[in-house]
Amino acid sequence: MDELIIPLLNLYAPEMLMVSYGFDPHWMDPLGQLRLSAAIYGKLVKSLVELADLHCKGRIVLTLEGGTT
Repeated sequence: MDELIIPLLNLYAPEMLMVSYGFDPHWMDPLGQLRLSAAIYGKLVKSLVELADLHCKGRIVLTLEGGTT
C-alpha cells in the first residue's frame, strides 16, 4: 500500500475513491495467504480515508465483496 497505492493516488489525485474490499487476506481465511489482522485492515482504511480527505473532499465508498454461504 505504501509503495504502490498511496504514491499513485497522490500522483493521480482522484475526485473520489471507490474501494472493493474483501477479507480474503485475513489471517483466518483458509484460502488467503496474506495473514492480515483486523488492526491492519483498520490501518489500511484509515490511510484511504486520509487520502480521500486530502484529494477527494472526503468522498470514499467502501464495498464488501465476495464470500459464499
